[in-house]
Amino acid sequence: MSRTAQKLRDDALRIWRAGPAETAAARIDIAAWFASLPRRNRAVASALASGDATGDVAKKYDLSKSRVSQLRNELRTSWLDFQGELPEVLARRGRSLPVRKVASALCAS
Repeated sequence: MSRTAQKLRDDALRIWRAGPAETAAARIDIAAWFASLPRRNRAVASALASGDATGDVAKKYDLSKSRVSQLRNELRTSWLDFQGELPEVLARRGRSLPVRKVASALCAS
């Protein structure tokens, strides 16, 4: 099982064990995040979330396998940012938030 598929399975189990309010919130968050993505990235994210292999996604969307891997990382970062978890994850890895992200966060508040 790929790391992405494992993560999705773990997330699904967490949602399954959650109460109705948490489940509804997760569904709303996921839908809102997907809606915020550009069309192609949304399609790639959906394919990867469905368990499609990197090579299959690359062929389907006329991308290289490397680009699909890059998009997977970009999507993960986008999701963490959407959830407000990106600064925490970066801090655990000893990295800081890029200046552009800090500036956009300050402008949004």
